[in-house]
Amino acid sequence: MKEQDEASEADSLKKKKQWYFSDLVAILFLVLIFWIATFPAMNATLSTPPENRILRNGVNIHRGLVNFASGYDGFYPEGKNANEALGMIIDDLTSEKPFFVFNSPWHGEKFAKGPDNLWEFSEPRGTALEAGENAWSFFLGLNPESPANLPLLATIYTQKKTFGVKRICLVVYADGRGDTFEFKKDTIRPSELFPEVNMVDPLPPPEGFQ
Repeated sequence: MKEQDEASEADSLKKKKQWYFSDLVAILFLVLIFWIATFPAMNATLSTPPENRILRNGVNIHRGLVNFASGYDGFYPEGKNANEALGMIIDDLTSEKPFFVFNSPWHGEKFAKGPDNLWEFSEPRGTALEAGENAWSFFLGLNPESPANLPLLATIYTQKKTFGVKRICLVVYADGRGDTFEFKKDTIRPSELFPEVNMVDPLPPPEGFQ
């Protein structure tokens, strides 16, 4: 009788082990299916380059310029520098955030995480595009009817690589198209990449470039 009980218990343990093993296999199979299904989407999200977001902001600035021109006899704003000129459209955009470019030396320490988002008609009030709040250069003298291929806005985004730095210029043309190109010149001033046009750079940060 004892031998039968021991045999029965051994069979029971064997069946439990088989069940646990088959259950574990099923769980691992489901995890594998889930991973295969979600990995492309996760990979696409992780590999989305930040310059896409920066370009979208540039296109929003272009829209703000077009809205401004509709109320000022068809002309874009003017100024001694990009901050002064582009600061005039903040009320149309209701935000200074589109002018922020992650990791740009133009923001300095004070605005390294973003602008204060204060301007003449904000609550509370402040100064639109103070020195360090804007990283976009601006081509003065254009309007919504200017030739489509003229560079209206430009900024520079840098990526640190294992060997050196990758420099990318992001451009928004007069017709609102966005584009990027890589360049080798050691500069942070977009105006130096477009010497043939009247492009003015932003105001440097108060503490200067680091």
